[in-house]
Amino acid sequence: MVLFLDSNGPVLKWLPVIKSFLLVFISVGVILPIFSIGIANAEIVNSDVNQRLNAYVSKYGVVLDEKATSDVLQKCTTIQNQVTVLQANSSVAVTKRLGTYSNLQKEIRAIELRMMRQGVDASELDLFIGKIQEGQDRLTVAADNFGTAADDIRLIDCQKRPEQFKAGLNELKSLHKQLVDTSAKLRILIEKSPYTTFGPLKGRLSL
Repeated sequence: MVLFLDSNGPVLKWLPVIKSFLLVFISVGVILPIFSIGIANAEIVNSDVNQRLNAYVSKYGVVLDEKATSDVLQKCTTIQNQVTVLQANSSVAVTKRLGTYSNLQKEIRAIELRMMRQGVDASELDLFIGKIQEGQDRLTVAADNFGTAADDIRLIDCQKRPEQFKAGLNELKSLHKQLVDTSAKLRILIEKSPYTTFGPLKGRLSL
């Protein structure tokens, strides 16, 4: 099982381009505040974990025969260890990604406020900021859901409850796909912004 988030590379590549569009309109100092989030592991009541995993058994229709049960029992402890590492790596990746977007959003907000003080219509920037924030909110929710599913996998006694473990693993894979897809959509929004937001704004202000 391979779980990963796309890297920040493509996004960081576009940041100088986006900033160059901003500087066409107004000169402003670059603000790069420190931003961090914590995806903390709170104590999880066993009954809550069991309730979720039992629901996943029904959701995915998990029924294990003798061979499938044996396979789970042989591999589940190793998978739990892998999930622990992957959960930590995903948390770091999400934190970095959200930090990058938060920094960019604050820079654009500063530009928007300066433009507004000068009586310049900055509606394109306001709309873009809203889209970034919406994407960040969705990414945070996706990361929280993935983290909860990973916690369930790590905490379950997989030797005693192989069907629940298998069902929880199915849910984890599904939520990880949602996390990656959500991250990719936000990255694409940023990458396209020189053409969808800043290009039209530059054209309008150049008239």
